[in-house]
Amino acid sequence: MILNGNDIQRRCDEIFGPSTCDPSGFKEASYALRVAHDELMLDGTFYERGDKYPETYIEIKPGRIAVLSTIEELTMPNDLVGKIGIRIQYALKGLTGLMGIQVDPCYGQQRGGERLYIRVVNLGNEPIKLLPGATVFTFEVHKLSAPIDCSNYPKGSTWEVLKSGLDNQIDASWSYATRINDESVEREKQLKKEAEEREGQHQDRFESEIGRIRDYIQPVVMFGIFLVAVTIMSVSIATVLSLRDTDTASVPPWVTDRGWVLLMVTLFVAVSATASVAVLTCVKLVLSIKSKDSKGPAH
Repeated sequence: MILNGNDIQRRCDEIFGPSTCDPSGFKEASYALRVAHDELMLDGTFYERGDKYPETYIEIKPGRIAVLSTIEELTMPNDLVGKIGIRIQYALKGLTGLMGIQVDPCYGQQRGGERLYIRVVNLGNEPIKLLPGATVFTFEVHKLSAPIDCSNYPKGSTWEVLKSGLDNQIDASWSYATRINDESVEREKQLKKEAEEREGQHQDRFESEIGRIRDYIQPVVMFGIFLVAVTIMSVSIATVLSLRDTDTASVPPWVTDRGWVLLMVTLFVAVSATASVAVLTCVKLVLSIKSKDSKGPAH
């Protein structure tokens, strides 16, 4: 049988140690347990009784395992058994229990009251921040079919048992699953970096090929300029010569006099200079391409 909130409240002095029960903690069929700011394990560090966690919030990072304790101390009667759960608002954030949920009859009686210690992990994507005193856990109370004799079930300190077991672990604040997740994240970063490096190499090769193509195209362009210059010179000479045979009354005097000689010389020099620049540029580019080819492609 599960006790409702009123039944738990009526037996409050039997279930909880002196002055550790909160009157506002009783729910419909459970009691809301509060998180203490000491006797906990966070980020691999143990905080003893009275050694308060120094920060305002108890922060459990994604993938991290912690041990939390309750403000309430229990002195379970010999006819009752408790069940621990995580309240919905914290379970939705990814807080998950890693220990048994049962609180046995007689728990804490032989020590005059003992806190509950719950090992949890944050399986969410964001840090979980717990303010000391927050009602994180729910506590159901069930009635046994018959009472038991507490003297037949001696209990040691749960806190000491926890510390002894966790001290043997390389890192008590990490689980194998979360370590694999971290390794996967690091591998993903490494692969991304390698992909970026390969992309940079491909970009370098692409730019190198573009440069080679440009080197081959430029001589063709310059040769085209040379042909255009020669063509212009030829047309100009032909035009001037044709004017020589035209009636003197129909053309400017400078064409039929000595002026045409000066025009011919000017055109010849201008076109020759343009053609020379084009030819020299072509030769220079060809020599540059041969030099690059002799060195081989860049790797």
